[in-house]
Amino acid sequence: MDFAKEQSSIAWGAPAVSTLIAAGYFFCIYRLFVVPADLSPNAFQLLNVMFGALSIALGQVCNCWLRSSAGSKRAAESVRKIAEQAGTR
Repeated sequence: MDFAKEQSSIAWGAPAVSTLIAAGYFFCIYRLFVVPADLSPNAFQLLNVMFGALSIALGQVCNCWLRSSAGSKRAAESVRKIAEQAGTR
């Protein structure tokens, strides 16, 4: 959030990588399943491997952007309570 507030170019890193992964995934789907093309066996194998890797990566992207922050909030509250208790002693 601090990078975004400062309008740093680093703030665009995660969205850019996420966009590239999603675009690559949908390109592989398009190339493998939508466009009937005669691919060489090596190209077909490479596309299949890319599709598998990008499927996993897209799952991680979805987890990153859509995960629940409830666990993080609980952890932050626990740390805050411990710090307050240590400060009052």
